Amino acid sequence: MFLSMVHRTKEECISICLEAIEKDPDITNISELCISLPFSSAHFYDLELQKVESIKKAIDANKVKLKKGLKKNWKDSTNPTLQLAVFKLNATDEELKALSMAHADITSNGNSINVPIISWIGNDDKGED
Repeated sequence: MFLSMVHRTKEECISICLEAIEKDPDITNISELCISLPFSSAHFYDLELQKVESIKKAIDANKVKLKKGLKKNWKDSTNPTLQLAVFKLNATDEELKALSMAHADITSNGNSINVPIISWIGNDDKGED
């Protein structure tokens, strides 16, 4: 039976992949997809199915559905930690700075940084008295 799977066309394999992704909303990456397929991961990669746009889009759609579900559960929760997580995911940079206990601005805000170079004045010869 396995040998007959190897001889499937690329189009058939793409169809099988899309069907597997649609049936299992928990498939959110290529390795999870490969586990659920009736052919080997080597065959998957030989056909370069990881580069197929429709497969990537279907996996991305599962990721978005999962994230939306999590955010809804967190938002509806009475747990302040989960509510804060939702807030942080949707916060502006200013709001994130206000929440941060250890914010350090490491940018120059587009301004040039002019640091004077300090040179030592004195005897450059080492080892002489």
